[in-house]
Amino acid sequence: MSSAANRRAGRRAPRIPEGERVAAFTDYEAARKAVMTLAEADFPIKRVSIIGSDLTSVERITGMVTAGRAAGSGLMTGLMLGMFAGLVSLIVNPGIELMSLLAMGLIAVGVGVLWSVVSYLASPSKRNYTSVMQTIPNRFELVVPAGDVAEARRHLGALALRPEAPVTPTRTMPVAGAESAQPAQIVPDAAPAAPIPHGATATDATPARPRTYGEAQDELKRQEALRAAPRDRDAAN
Repeated sequence: MSSAANRRAGRRAPRIPEGERVAAFTDYEAARKAVMTLAEADFPIKRVSIIGSDLTSVERITGMVTAGRAAGSGLMTGLMLGMFAGLVSLIVNPGIELMSLLAMGLIAVGVGVLWSVVSYLASPSKRNYTSVMQTIPNRFELVVPAGDVAEARRHLGALALRPEAPVTPTRTMPVAGAESAQPAQIVPDAAPAAPIPHGATATDATPARPRTYGEAQDELKRQEALRAAPRDRDAAN
């Protein structure tokens, strides 16, 4: 019983449609025209979704709150309250007099105006303004199932997004001796090793071990000794 209820709740809960983006626009009207373009091409528009992203909250100022505006708001509230009270009185007592209904309406209007004005005067900040809050997307994307992407892009033509090129994976390696605040160098993936020639062994293909500082100094001394030996023989002759 609980699993069935969970499935029904999952169907009722809104979810972001799955698929791929085929077009993107900065206003809703352009996205609507793109949907109409697909509809004219006999594309199944039931598979198309318009997703708004990059939301921005906008507060539109409609005016200042003054005593006169507060009284007008209370007047409308009182009229609605008086009409409701008069209708209930007619249902309960069909023989009620007209003057009683008018008096009831005037009392309701007076109470509404008085309440609004008193609330305005008792407010600590009398320079408040009225506004309307709205949440507006800055980007509208057309999303279709993965199997319909090619057809949708063909119908949209220049309005469609181009397929994204694949990105070559890279790995980051820290630089020896660099400070931690400096960004790591990006090193592309190493090329595959060259094949071993026919007849050679794996040992021959293995690169030599780097020489240490002491070994490099010994090699330099041996080369200097070899170069100095002919000069010593010439000097002796």
